Amino acid sequence: MPALTPDEIACVTELLPLWRVEAGAVSRTLIFKDAKTAIGFIIDVSVEALALGTAPDWLTNAGVVTVRLATPDVGEITAVDLQLLRAIDAAAVRRADRMVQLQA
Repeated sequence: MPALTPDEIACVTELLPLWRVEAGAVSRTLIFKDAKTAIGFIIDVSVEALALGTAPDWLTNAGVVTVRLATPDVGEITAVDLQLLRAIDAAAVRRADRMVQLQA
């Protein structure tokens, strides 16, 4: 699977301002009201990631979750990452009432 072009990546950041692009990856930080909600979010997104054949990088501390996406065998952002990005945003929206903030 080829990496996205710089123009395609620019479209992503324009359309999805809660995501940051840096060092060949796209990332977002989400802040939940508690660790239980954060862990449930990670599990739900992990199931989606497995179905897509990819694995995000996670950083979590209590209710704060940072997710970083770059297709492992390519080392850059691909269409698969965009599919997972959409699933992550949907999972966040489903938990909006249990988030401290719904922004990056």
